[in-house]
Amino acid sequence: MPEIVLIANYRPDKQKSMLKSCEMFAQILEVSGYKVTTIRPIDRIGKLRTRFPWLAKWLGYVDKYLIFPLELFLYSRARQNSLIVYHIVDHSNAPYSFVLGGIPSVVTCNDVLAIRSSLDEIPENRTKSITGRFLQTAILAGLRRSHRIVSISTNTENELRRLIGSKMPLISTALLPLNSNFSPLSTGQALEVLSCLGSSIIDACRSGFVLHVGGNQWYKNRIGACAIYQDLVAIRGREKFADIPLVLAGQAPSAELLSFVTNNKSLSIIFLEDPSDLELQALYSTASLFLFPSLQEGFGWPILEAMACGCPVAATRRAPMTEVGGDAAIYIDPSETLSSAMVLADMLNWSNEKRAVWIERGFANLRKFSRENLVEHYSAAYAEAIRYAKQF
Repeated sequence: MPEIVLIANYRPDKQKSMLKSCEMFAQILEVSGYKVTTIRPIDRIGKLRTRFPWLAKWLGYVDKYLIFPLELFLYSRARQNSLIVYHIVDHSNAPYSFVLGGIPSVVTCNDVLAIRSSLDEIPENRTKSITGRFLQTAILAGLRRSHRIVSISTNTENELRRLIGSKMPLISTALLPLNSNFSPLSTGQALEVLSCLGSSIIDACRSGFVLHVGGNQWYKNRIGACAIYQDLVAIRGREKFADIPLVLAGQAPSAELLSFVTNNKSLSIIFLEDPSDLELQALYSTASLFLFPSLQEGFGWPILEAMACGCPVAATRRAPMTEVGGDAAIYIDPSETLSSAMVLADMLNWSNEKRAVWIERGFANLRKFSRENLVEHYSAAYAEAIRYAKQF
């Protein structure tokens, strides 16, 4: 078995999902018998951000794109006679493939949204800066240079094949498993976990609530979740049902979200910033339903997390959400807020028996996303990268 060197993300960028993904790969591979080493750009020049905050991005670029490539070159050449595969865990670091040259490497491609934005393929999020476009061009070039690519969804694989075109390296899809121990908690356990987060959260857990988990990225569509919730409240009001809160867990609210709340003070919208995995587990376990109206995604981990905790899911009817949710999620068109709200209103009126059926579907769906399947797929990818690298 080759040694696997995981190339992880720069910590100051605070890309939580990517940091968790690297930890997951390290744990799974080590349990499977691989020797695993993790390396990443170190926060050196970037520390000057405290003195020059307006230069924070550029100082980080020095650490990531000037210092680390040199360190990676020296590190990889010093161990060139060993059987090692370098696994770039985030495709945004694909330019490091040029540094590795003929040394076996595998890249995990999480999505191609930023690349497509730089090509003006996504009108909602065009890349305007020259440096941003240059970076995405370098990332795409690095992907073309890679010996082996594994995408995290079929949708991402298809988009990547289209973008790479004739210079296509070996690409396949390996669905991600859960990266933490999500499972149902009793109401009592959940309340104990959330007891320090305030009375509004506790009251919501006792009476029921709609949950959304995500950041402020445009594709997460948090404002769309609020618009759907607004229509849901109106529907339930006409039907004489009690108000149900919306809990938005994730990043601190954007200015757009704060403006929406200010202009709709009658709505019960609760923000929970940066919850821990255990707090998320408690929220999923007590939520009436989980709303995931993303416009785009690379994968959609929260769908699996909610299902693992026994929470019914309403997600966008679009890949990869449909690939992740399978036949265990209810699908909506988030651009149609009223029809989406009607679907949610129906879900909230499910009988206990119907709710139990959908929860069991969620548990069954989780079996497709196993750690064993992931290791088997990457083991084959590492072997193929070793064979392919010899052609360089």
